[in-house]
Amino acid sequence: MYRLKPLFVSLATATALSIVPVSLGTLPMPLGVTTADAAASVSINIFFQPLASHGVWVKHSKYRYVFCPKVDAKWRPYSHGHWIYLKNYGWYFASDEPFAWAVYHYGRWFHDRRAGWCWVPGNAWAGAWVAWRKSNDYIGWAPLPPAREGFSVNVDFDTTEPPKDEWVFVQPKRFLEPQLNVAIVFGDQQPDVFQKTQFVGPVVVQNNIVVNNVIDLNFIQQQTGQQVKEVEPKPVNDPAQATADANGTAVAVFAPQIEPPKQDEKPDQAVDEAQAPAQNGNGGGDQSSSASSEQPSSAEASSSAASGEASSSAASSEAASSEAASSAASSSEAAPASASSEQAPASSSAEQPASSSEAAPAPASSSKEAAPASSSEQAAPASSSETAAPASSSEEAAPASSEEQAAPSSAECPEGYEIVDGKCVPIKASGDETKTNGDQSSAAQ
Repeated sequence: MYRLKPLFVSLATATALSIVPVSLGTLPMPLGVTTADAAASVSINIFFQPLASHGVWVKHSKYRYVFCPKVDAKWRPYSHGHWIYLKNYGWYFASDEPFAWAVYHYGRWFHDRRAGWCWVPGNAWAGAWVAWRKSNDYIGWAPLPPAREGFSVNVDFDTTEPPKDEWVFVQPKRFLEPQLNVAIVFGDQQPDVFQKTQFVGPVVVQNNIVVNNVIDLNFIQQQTGQQVKEVEPKPVNDPAQATADANGTAVAVFAPQIEPPKQDEKPDQAVDEAQAPAQNGNGGGDQSSSASSEQPSSAEASSSAASGEASSSAASSEAASSEAASSAASSSEAAPASASSEQAPASSSAEQPASSSEAAPAPASSSKEAAPASSSEQAAPASSSETAAPASSSEEAAPASSEEQAAPSSAECPEGYEIVDGKCVPIKASGDETKTNGDQSSAAQ
């Protein structure tokens, strides 16, 4: 039994729509497979080993195991190849890429912000698992995302429109180009193209078979001026036998019946999600929305590098300033300080050198000894009065008067005379001696 869910698309395609089963059920009979052959269906592990050499298998927290191809940053699913119209199945994406036989016809795609585009294995075959946009000037398509957690089982798909950044567009006249990558316009690079087109829906399911005919065959023929061949799918048993080009009225297609995956089925080797960017080398692609990687982009890296250089330059500047300040401090310490400030020059009186011991101190053996003392006795030279005069009393310092310099000594007075007040006077008798001595004391005072 199915739980039914309608698809909402344009009126032009409403008559072609069926309903999408969202619960498990019988798979559609693959191309060219009879009821007897269906009993010999293959396991989903048919994808694991062949794809491993073209990318990396990643153990995913939501989808169990996913395949991330090794591609360049501008790569998108359903962009390197061309469209072929299969009879009864609609548009089939044919590609020479070595993983095309699997990833364009089974499973679903999602864009991981770290690992880039990754594919979730599935067991239902389709010509292409895509949604479509359309206008008179452009036709666009985008890969359908997974509808549930784990592997993509049955024909379930998410009917929500994929985000703008995941679409690619071509002009209708170039829709049949043999290499669409030369004609494609990316939705995230030219958002006006996205705005000028309308969403016309995803693939449809008819009789439990996926049919990709939302883009009308007659519209393409009118726009391209070419007659589109409806080719028959020719089933093959080996992916290597599938071809990208129709040969006459048929095209070789690898579309085996695949059993629903078992819980323990997984690739032989798989990396963790954090290791995927380094393993597949695309680093999340170049998309601006869902591609916001944890690793920085080239512009951010450049900005980061520039910031690093600026920081380095600032650090150098700071270091240079620090060295200059240190040098200035050293100079300040080396220079003699005045009594008022360590850095201010000494006054004119202080410029007179002090005694030889003060003017030329012995060299210090350490930085502490090299720095001058902060006291005025060590830092400032002696004042002029201390420099010019010996450390004696003011009477000894003052020069003798001219009169005192001319007075005779006692040896110069004649006999019977003595010096009194600097003059030779007669020696008095003993009675007068007391008087004379008293007068001398008064004079001395």
